[in-house]
Amino acid sequence: MARRTAVQMFPLVEQYEQGSWSKRAFCENKKVKEATFTYWLSKYRNRLEQGSGFVAIESVNQGNAGYGMEVELRNGMVLRFSVLVPMDYLEALLSVK
Repeated sequence: MARRTAVQMFPLVEQYEQGSWSKRAFCENKKVKEATFTYWLSKYRNRLEQGSGFVAIESVNQGNAGYGMEVELRNGMVLRFSVLVPMDYLEALLSVK
């Protein structure tokens, strides 16, 4: 099986955090190895403690340029999405190293 990414695992961790399942039962239900899930749970909780490193963003309507969402990073890189994406997805995408 391929390595899992934050984009894949953080939504699962959020589901677990909001639920009442034991870790073992949750992992069995989602077909994730408990050791793998524990690793990502720890990574997720560490990110929450450290903060996301995000800065405030401003919504600017510059007409429809054919994108649902565009994000310009500090380094000048521009990410364009054809649709609006959830902020938790964007955060996970930008926090992967």
